[in-house]
Amino acid sequence: MTKSVVHVTTVSESLSFLRGQGRFLKEHGYDFSAVTSPSPDNERFAEAEGVTVHEVAISRAVTPAADLRALLELVQLLKRLQPDIVHAGTPKAAFLGLMAARMAGVKHRVFQLRGLRYETSRGLRRAMFKGLDHASVLFSEVVVVNSHSVLTAARKDHLFGLTPARVLGHGSSNGVDVASRFNIEMQEPQARQQARQRFGLSDDSFVIGFVGRIVRDKGIATLASVWERLRDEHPNLEMLVVGAEEPGDPVAPAALKLLRSDARVHMAGVVRDVENVYPAMDTLLLPTYREGTPNVLLEAGALGVPCIASRVTGCVDVIEDQLTGRLVENTPTAFVEALRQYLADPELLRKHGRAAAAHVRERFAQPVVWRDLIKLYDELTGEHT
Repeated sequence: MTKSVVHVTTVSESLSFLRGQGRFLKEHGYDFSAVTSPSPDNERFAEAEGVTVHEVAISRAVTPAADLRALLELVQLLKRLQPDIVHAGTPKAAFLGLMAARMAGVKHRVFQLRGLRYETSRGLRRAMFKGLDHASVLFSEVVVVNSHSVLTAARKDHLFGLTPARVLGHGSSNGVDVASRFNIEMQEPQARQQARQRFGLSDDSFVIGFVGRIVRDKGIATLASVWERLRDEHPNLEMLVVGAEEPGDPVAPAALKLLRSDARVHMAGVVRDVENVYPAMDTLLLPTYREGTPNVLLEAGALGVPCIASRVTGCVDVIEDQLTGRLVENTPTAFVEALRQYLADPELLRKHGRAAAAHVRERFAQPVVWRDLIKLYDELTGEHT
């Protein structure tokens, strides 16, 4: 008998975290559908995955009237669908989705804790984000945490109470598509040259990459400071920055001005086919202050790009320092020293890149995560005793 899973996210961009999962679940006896805010991207996701996407407007911001409307719509939708499992991630979607699931009488409710947003917040914002997570835990039957380091930090903060929590595989909510999209063995020989031409990068330059949201939490100020310290020292250095600015966590204007005003820094904005971007990079920097399991480190690593990342939650689960990349303290000086090591030793750079590709393929391939997800769903629905 086919069982049904409804996955709730706040915005359609988050559906990318579920790519391939719906088809896998259907092959293993679970009908998959998603709920997210209205967007033209929803139809493309539904067609690509062969699933149904239901639209409910869920605001990221705290908007009491709109939140109440979203809650009531979710309750009505879930009563109509009568799923066996509701699985919800992202703070707002988890809170509203799991509350609605409980009100609608859905027996099995899974909270996907992708990271601890309150980690880098202070005062009322910290209390609000931690309160949302705690409420989502209370509405759930089990919590799935994106990484072991986040699990440890959350337990230290007494977030779970008596609710069981677990990590799928070695971490990540969906793993990495190392079979095709991020398969280094399938990469075309001219991929590097094509990627560099696309973004106006020189063939013989050393390219530092960044992929992610252009926000304070991702350490853009550190990124700018690192660039300022190294650009004159290494005239063959270029930087490729991929991602969109988000007003909710703005970057210091001086840092953005420094990056935008330098002709050797290429601000690419949002790029959907990131698998065709990583080949342009010699190394990727992620000076972030917190993560769940950072997809950019997994994706870049799978394609043989060694990464330098902050020694923070999430990053420590992905990179083995001095083996598959570098883990450093989140200071400009530490990142500069790690970059200088790679600039001075091209063979070490290549060695770490090869090791990163093997590491991601072994530990974070999508089937590794999906098999644990199926096991969890089977346990919840009584398929396994």
